[in-house]
Amino acid sequence: SELALKAIANGLGLAKSLGAEVVAVIVSSPAAGNVVAGPMIIIAPSDAVAHADEYAAKCLAVVAKYAAKEGIPCTVHHAKHYAPHEAIIEAAKEKGCDLIAISSHGHGGFKSLLLGSVTQKVLAHSTIPVLVCR
Repeated sequence: SELALKAIANGLGLAKSLGAEVVAVIVSSPAAGNVVAGPMIIIAPSDAVAHADEYAAKCLAVVAKYAAKEGIPCTVHHAKHYAPHEAIIEAAKEKGCDLIAISSHGHGGFKSLLLGSVTQKVLAHSTIPVLVCR
């Protein structure tokens, strides 16, 4: 998304200015039963997992491409977890990251309460500094 590209640009820009390495992380939920992908479309769990894997690989390739273009060392990590914020924080700790750069739509109030916010949860639970890009 445009917002994710903004976070990528900010994170890579900061990494380049500091001579830092980047770890790109994407989290997908493990499939548990059939997944409804749209009106009247049912995807079998194995197909949903394959689709999530393909989507994650494409997203991570975008980050790796931008990092390579800027000469920034970049590793990619695809986590499968039911709590994306936990997976992001765990990956940052395991990879020895000093900062988590994440995008946020900035939805607040009732919508945020209903949907939850991965960014808000990362902010609330991370002991690693977080850069939020809007």
